[in-house]
Amino acid sequence: MKEERKNMDSPKMMELTVESVESSPFQTRSDFPDEGLRELAESIKREGLLQPILVRPKNGRYELIAGERRLRAAKMAGLSRVPAIVRRPSDVEARVESLMENLQREELNQMDRARGLLALKEATGASWRGLAEILGLTERRVMQLVQLTKLEEGVQAMIARGALPGRVGITLAGLDGVEQLEMAEMARTEGWSSGALAEKIKRAKGKTGETALAERKAEEVRRREVYASVLYRVMDPLLQFLETSLQFAREITGAERKEVMGRLERLERALMRFKAEVMSSR
Repeated sequence: MKEERKNMDSPKMMELTVESVESSPFQTRSDFPDEGLRELAESIKREGLLQPILVRPKNGRYELIAGERRLRAAKMAGLSRVPAIVRRPSDVEARVESLMENLQREELNQMDRARGLLALKEATGASWRGLAEILGLTERRVMQLVQLTKLEEGVQAMIARGALPGRVGITLAGLDGVEQLEMAEMARTEGWSSGALAEKIKRAKGKTGETALAERKAEEVRRREVYASVLYRVMDPLLQFLETSLQFAREITGAERKEVMGRLERLERALMRFKAEVMSSR
């Protein structure tokens, strides 16, 4: 009986149709940049998919454990079938393997890495020190990353999209919500390093009363002036481009239409939110 179980659980190499593979419910990675996917897709077109994806059977189909980025790029490259290693781990084992695979990725953004650490601790019950040893990190580094999950959502979003370095976010963790958001925006606009931000915070905490209030107001006015200037420099060329690109819109191919429409819809939603905020401030 044990021998039968061993054979059933032994990994198998198979070739699967891309339509038969479903994304993992344990996927913590939220960002798959188009440029990186296109580069990988071109490599797959030239050389094929060299590293198999990892899956497990689920409800007559296959559930992805590791290889989301490879699968997406393979679809982009036009592949109908992909090599896969088929295993039969439990839900807990599959979740741990998926998280481990993602946490080892260098290109993973810092917020996804931090959330992945929390999920991995929940799945394994390991200590922070134990997780640090498994991942080859120091315990201090693990705890720093976890601090990012305690930041305000607006600050987390800035880190996730790469507008704010993770180390700057760690420096913000000791501030309250309003201060976090204010200092994060200034750090982003001014390009402050974590060291420069720490010095600004130290100086701000050393001031009290009218002096601190006056300096904060002056900084706010200056920041608004800088923001407006940057906004106009971005908006004017965009408006000009859209107004002079109607011929491009008429000649767009079917393959490009879906991607362009997706970006236009995101732009439209962002503009509607921005317009609503501008109108509400009147």
